[in-house]
Amino acid sequence: MFVVLAGLGCITAASDQGTLAVSSKDGSVTVTIDRGQAAITSVSTNKKGLAYDLLVVPGIEGSRLLTSSVTDNGAEGVLIQSFLCLPGGDVPCAPQKAAFNVSIEPSDTSVRVNCAIEGGMDEGVAAWTAPISLGFNFSGSNKLKLWAPWNRGTLDALLPSDGGYSWWVGEYAFGNSLGSPDFVVAEHFSVINPVSGALHVIGDPGNPPVPRGWLKLDGQGGAKCVTPADCPGQASAIFSYEMLRLLPGVVHTRSFNFVGGAPCYRPGLAWSLLTYPEFWSPVHGAASRFVDGLGSYSSYLGELSDPKWKQMGYQTNWDLSGRFFPYMGMFLPPMSSSTETWENDKEGTQTRANCSFDSIDKNYAMIQGEGFSTLSYFNVFEYGINVVHGQDRGTVPATLNQANWPNASQYLADNFRPALVTNFACAGGSPCNSKEWIPVEGSSQGSWQGSVVVDPREGLGYDVSLLSQIRRKLSQLPHFQGIVIDRSDWNQMVNLDGDDGYTLVRNRTGWSMKHSYLQILPKVRAELDRAQALRAGGSQPYVMLDNTVGFAWLPFMKSFDGTYSEGSNVNAVGILGLDSTSILWTYDAKACCSTPAAADIFFQTHLRMGVFPQAPFPLNDHCIQPDPTSTAEYIRYGALFTAIRNATWFLAPSPIIVFSPAIKTNAFRGGVDGTDFLYPIVFGANATLASVTLTSLPTSLDGLKADVLHPGLGAPWLEVALSPTTNGVSASVPLVSGCGLLRIQKSS
Repeated sequence: MFVVLAGLGCITAASDQGTLAVSSKDGSVTVTIDRGQAAITSVSTNKKGLAYDLLVVPGIEGSRLLTSSVTDNGAEGVLIQSFLCLPGGDVPCAPQKAAFNVSIEPSDTSVRVNCAIEGGMDEGVAAWTAPISLGFNFSGSNKLKLWAPWNRGTLDALLPSDGGYSWWVGEYAFGNSLGSPDFVVAEHFSVINPVSGALHVIGDPGNPPVPRGWLKLDGQGGAKCVTPADCPGQASAIFSYEMLRLLPGVVHTRSFNFVGGAPCYRPGLAWSLLTYPEFWSPVHGAASRFVDGLGSYSSYLGELSDPKWKQMGYQTNWDLSGRFFPYMGMFLPPMSSSTETWENDKEGTQTRANCSFDSIDKNYAMIQGEGFSTLSYFNVFEYGINVVHGQDRGTVPATLNQANWPNASQYLADNFRPALVTNFACAGGSPCNSKEWIPVEGSSQGSWQGSVVVDPREGLGYDVSLLSQIRRKLSQLPHFQGIVIDRSDWNQMVNLDGDDGYTLVRNRTGWSMKHSYLQILPKVRAELDRAQALRAGGSQPYVMLDNTVGFAWLPFMKSFDGTYSEGSNVNAVGILGLDSTSILWTYDAKACCSTPAAADIFFQTHLRMGVFPQAPFPLNDHCIQPDPTSTAEYIRYGALFTAIRNATWFLAPSPIIVFSPAIKTNAFRGGVDGTDFLYPIVFGANATLASVTLTSLPTSLDGLKADVLHPGLGAPWLEVALSPTTNGVSASVPLVSGCGLLRIQKSS
């Protein structure tokens, strides 16, 4: 059993020796706590005795452990209490001390681990900070693989390990790759013993936001492992949290779940989806998936009767920013009638035009009349055009003063000057003015077209203006269907003019604008849902999608119905969208269709992840334009994307096995009532046949039929024969361009 307290120095053992065990109520997971070491020392899963020699090590970077004790609370679980300190100067332990409590509790299908840390146990100690870590150390690592909900760039995000390097090498930032080569979309990882089973460590998406966090994998000093035997030793997966204030009375909490299962990452995702559906699924369920399909970001106002749009699987236009609004942050101005006009924004690819409530709604009605969808532009962090402001912070009026709305600077001064961010810190690099969290004082953060970053948190006034515009869209645009919220990346700023009680950046208290984001999102959602409740029964729900290019993070998805994102993070948005809409940017024809082979890889990658690319649409802004070559390639794959609308990931363990290492797959549930099984089989290149075994279907084939759809305009569904095997159902699936979408249905 692995009991080494790596990096924590000495420990005062509890007086009682022996071990304690906490098991989930269904008996699937057992966590063992060693009294003498005052630590979790192993986890057993699957009722088969699969044991992970594991040590959970709570800590603060640079700290050492003073004392630790264990309390047995019977059916309620076990409490481990530890005291840590940072050595400093000539004293054995500097005043910076912290208490770290870990409670281990049984739940129905998991063992829940709740962590709480309070810093500065001596009165009068100044606030301080150091990275807080929760380390999960494993022995026998050469026998284990690891999977996390990572982006991984061009690598296969559904493959545990790298194949060439030890799985415990790398740093993955929470939600954003800024400052790291990769990122994860949730506090979650799975350690897999290919022979016996898996242990899933799943963070509660309701954990409080942190200014910055990481999943850090470490073992063998990052050495390359040509074979598993090269890396036989200890390995660790560490959640690390930065810029949290340590002070008496300030308690930081994190909760995790140990979940056991078959040797595959998918049951961990299934457990998370079942336990936290409010973060994974659309607010109103499958009814919100009417926006599924290829997207555009365009100012085009022409007709869409050409059959090519439906042939390529096109569905949803996101209004080009500025096409209808006069300036950023004034998304629908307060006009006296539905016909009164204003001039739209002058920048972008759109032409200057007079807009009114009626003209916008007429455009929406036309697009929807052709069977397509429209979503309005929205942004909760950027405001104005060529904004001019003084240093006076002003006050927030009792009611919104809309008289001066045509003047962006004056409207700000009249209503929400305290929301203007002029003292702040954030990570270095474009577009933020701050460099590596060095405070910027007395200067606003500029953005597109002379706009400025504002803080939408309660009490500063900007939220009132935003919500008034949502209500206006709902009341004045009968064909309004929902919004896409842009520029989520600004949530990473820390507003130094606020204090959230938890954040400390370079010895400055501040307000992490992640808290602001989590305040404004449910308010916007509530307005949409309030209006929805007044509509006739059976009406489509209003949809709210997130542009995750700057921050793709499961805990921020609770108010959303899915994503419509810039960037090329197909793996990240695919994982986030395992039960919701995912539409992703295509920047130009070169990105998708430079050669026929490149087009196959592009479309098959998106198909496998359940992600809809943008279509080559007229007047698209900084995304793909129509051209004959790319349009033809899109039409080749259009029926395949249409077939996966409303699909959700089928998360049974290893649901499909392909007997070719080059060919990749995934598994969905789909169809009209969600009962079909869909398996995208991709990357076959020149292969014309794929032999597969489906492991989660009934071995009795009565009432089932199988067929496959290939790339190509007008390609039919072709029947595929199924045969029962000892571990499932086998099929030989014909491929075209190395691709086929296998479908299993109930016979009619």
